[in-house]
Amino acid sequence: MKKNFLYIVVCLLQILFVSCNKTDKEITLPTSKENILVYVTIPPQKSIVEAIGGKYVDIKVMIPSNMDPHDYQPNPQQILNLAKANAYFEIGLQFEKVLVKKLKAMNSKVQFFNMEKNIIPIVNNINGVKVTDPHIWLSPKGLKQIAKNTSEYLTKLMPEHKMYFEDNYKKYITRINSTYLKLKKILSPYNGKTFFVFHPAFGYFARDFGLKQQAVEIDGLTPPAKALLLLITKAKTMGVKIIFVEPQFSKKTAKSLANEINGSVISINPLSENIISNFQNITNKLEYSFSLEKN
Repeated sequence: MKKNFLYIVVCLLQILFVSCNKTDKEITLPTSKENILVYVTIPPQKSIVEAIGGKYVDIKVMIPSNMDPHDYQPNPQQILNLAKANAYFEIGLQFEKVLVKKLKAMNSKVQFFNMEKNIIPIVNNINGVKVTDPHIWLSPKGLKQIAKNTSEYLTKLMPEHKMYFEDNYKKYITRINSTYLKLKKILSPYNGKTFFVFHPAFGYFARDFGLKQQAVEIDGLTPPAKALLLLITKAKTMGVKIIFVEPQFSKKTAKSLANEINGSVISINPLSENIISNFQNITNKLEYSFSLEKN
């Protein structure tokens, strides 16, 4: 906690120093005169805001798709740039809380909006502690609510373009519904099936399609030998042949587990920018994984 506090203090001091030595022209991010600048935390949010905001919104992403958002720390330049934005769209990740608090203190012009509003969360019990699953964007059903929130927020920011945003929102919902029905048909034969993944990022996706997610890691940590042995036994009993791993994490433990079950490792990226296309990608890989299992 002290380390994080000192880090933020250093960031703010650097911002003040840079602000005193640069003109507004030098530090203001380029946007068109009619557009608003919106910052989001992760790439999937960008695709949502882009689909609905269209030509009236310029979007910047805080965390690249190849980095783990759970332990991310923004650098001073990012905080400086973010302070010049019109709005910041949160998604419910832990690091946002400290970041938003500091930004509110230094620049009241940035408006903050919570994209997870009205989403029914998944709450997991980890070692006796209730932990909310933050990966809400990986749910077709949840994505519709996120899109609705986004349309409402953009309308608040630019009410003169309300009809434009609502029209884009309706088109986006149509795409989501069409994709969901298509994927539901593909995955329905595997209802109740369990897939193994290193980091538990796909709980919402599993909930939408009647599947079960088995995480390899325990509270962000590699499992001890005893727990890993239990996972190996469970995977063998179920006939599992694929261990999924996210590119933001090491494949070492996943490969060890895959070797023990005579299987292999396949990568799935929960932070891919195009969410709807990623739903199809996830479905294709899950279908392949289940097809390898002996029923």
